[in-house]
Amino acid sequence: MEKPHGESPVNQEGHRVAPDGDARKPATGPALYLRWLGILCAVMAAFCLGVFLIGYQGPSFGRIATLIALCIASPVCLWLSRRLS
Repeated sequence: MEKPHGESPVNQEGHRVAPDGDARKPATGPALYLRWLGILCAVMAAFCLGVFLIGYQGPSFGRIATLIALCIASPVCLWLSRRLS
């Protein structure tokens, strides 16, 4: 029996498999940790920026340095998690 065109095959665990046979596994271990850390850094950077925009606290050297560090750490963690998975 042939599969309908456009439907990807399924492996023994029930995960969809790419046509070339390469299945993308869900992230586990360090990759999952780094993904959550990247998301957390992005949320904290957005919160920090929101504090500046509404004027709750003014920008200082430490707060600006923290915002820059979070803005750099988020994509780096997400990139590393993608590389490890």
